[in-house]
Amino acid sequence: MFWISIQILIEGLGGLQNITSVNNCISRLRVDLKDMDLVDENLLKKSGSMGILKQSDTHIHIVYGPKVESLAKQVKEIFNY
Repeated sequence: MFWISIQILIEGLGGLQNITSVNNCISRLRVDLKDMDLVDENLLKKSGSMGILKQSDTHIHIVYGPKVESLAKQVKEIFNY
């Protein structure tokens, strides 16, 4: 189930090539992007998001709650962080 969420999450963020960095706080996934126009909010909602906050033209917060740490770890592993 989580892997499907990760695939949908990455697609919702515009694909791997659109992501420049990934971090998290206690409930939010914090992502820097190259192009915010590639974000698909419907896909992000399907990934289990409870909310989406576009902080700037290149920075987005996606609210996942307690599972965010696991999601961030999986995305970072894909990028070999």
